[in-house]
Amino acid sequence: MSARDTAVIVGQLKDREEAIDALYRVGLGLDLRDTQLLASALAADAELDSRSAAAERERAAP
Repeated sequence: MSARDTAVIVGQLKDREEAIDALYRVGLGLDLRDTQLLASALAADAELDSRSAAAERERAAP
């Protein structure tokens, strides 16, 4: 394996680890209702739309 191949693999693993870390921060931020933790996992211009999930819950309610 060449040094270039190794650098590519390391870069891919770093990207993957950052994505996993962001997903954990989203989940934990939601669970703890910690807006700062949640915001740290999202892009500055991110928009969350949970309207369809809320509508599903209303339809499924007994």
